[in-house]
Amino acid sequence: MYYKLSNLAEKKMIENAFDRQFEFPNLYQPSAFINGLEESTLSIITSEHPKKIQFSIWGLLPESFEDNWDVFQNVTNTLNINLENIAKTDLLYNDALDKRRCLVIITGFFTSYLHNGTISPYHVYLEDHKPFCVAGVYNTLEDGFLTCSI
Repeated sequence: MYYKLSNLAEKKMIENAFDRQFEFPNLYQPSAFINGLEESTLSIITSEHPKKIQFSIWGLLPESFEDNWDVFQNVTNTLNINLENIAKTDLLYNDALDKRRCLVIITGFFTSYLHNGTISPYHVYLEDHKPFCVAGVYNTLEDGFLTCSI
């Protein structure tokens, strides 16, 4: 998967689809293109607060991290994790996987495919761009911000 998502759904469509309300509804904005390589915000449902939709910065940061998001992401990419390799990584993922799981709400993601010897981008989405979830983990920073990884 590229580090690119989409969320074209209107706020009410998401709230109706998941029978939950946004914690801060005025902050939600649909986006045709969410670039994970830039500091981006995603809508998530956490295991700690499963009855509401919250916002999270895409890119898992350690709970005690105090520097800028881009500083950490330049050192290690935490946008997506590979479960096969998680046992080989540090506690950043293991603790989150055990204790802090979430659902990341999107309407699509971008990947690539090989066709006639050429790699082409491909947008994966449901009919009518309906919202769906992908699995994630999250951390809560000391300032209260949430960060997540898919």
